[in-house]
Amino acid sequence: LLLITFLIANPFDKWIDQNKNVIKEKIKSVSFQIKIKSDLDSKGNDILNGKIVMGEKKKFRFEMGTRTVVSDGTLWKSFDKRTNQIFIQEPDKKLEKVLFSWVKVNKLKALSVKDKPDGSYKIQVFGNNNDVRTYFNSATNILDSIL
Repeated sequence: LLLITFLIANPFDKWIDQNKNVIKEKIKSVSFQIKIKSDLDSKGNDILNGKIVMGEKKKFRFEMGTRTVVSDGTLWKSFDKRTNQIFIQEPDKKLEKVLFSWVKVNKLKALSVKDKPDGSYKIQVFGNNNDVRTYFNSATNILDSIL
């Protein structure tokens, strides 16, 4: 029985297999929304729109709210619409490593994935203190959301 459990792929692995061609493309673009909840903020919840476009050799463009970060693979240029300023900085190697690990099929397959009672799958990313959950449509295996 234990052996059978290991042989059955979870929806995250199936999703990776179904989207392998997209993951292997040279240029990838992902748009997303982040909902910020805070018990301390009386204004309520904020929603930030974001987009990541990734290319080869550590080149990417990351847009979130008023900030845009562009990497040519060597330097990061960070632009903030509020101040109309550009800052040139050395890359954050840790963030860069995490960001580009998401575009490799073998790295995605190696992530620890645990089935949770609420129907979600907990994925171990960004260290031990984060709780990243994925939800899949059980009929189509389409990724519904990442929380």
